[in-house]
Amino acid sequence: MLAMVSSQTFALRCGSKLVGLGDRKHEVIRICGEPSFTDSFDEPIVAYGYGGYQQRVTQRVDVWTYNFGQNRFMQELVFEGGVLRRINRLGYGYRKN
Repeated sequence: MLAMVSSQTFALRCGSKLVGLGDRKHEVIRICGEPSFTDSFDEPIVAYGYGGYQQRVTQRVDVWTYNFGQNRFMQELVFEGGVLRRINRLGYGYRKN
């Protein structure tokens, strides 16, 4: 049985340039422009301090979706703490008005 899932990639081509894991949000905007959609949320994480002390904190997660039109796949970029951590290929895009 086949499952419909997004596939993860490590770089995204925008024009003649690439953005990749580890890039910051301002670099992605400079290369790819503004995303079609954005979403943000705070994700709880456990941070370890001096001496192994555990502290529950939150980390900002930003999810950007780029629609490159009906002949290309849409791309979902996930930033954690302002750094690009995942690039997911979604289904085909749609025609922009």
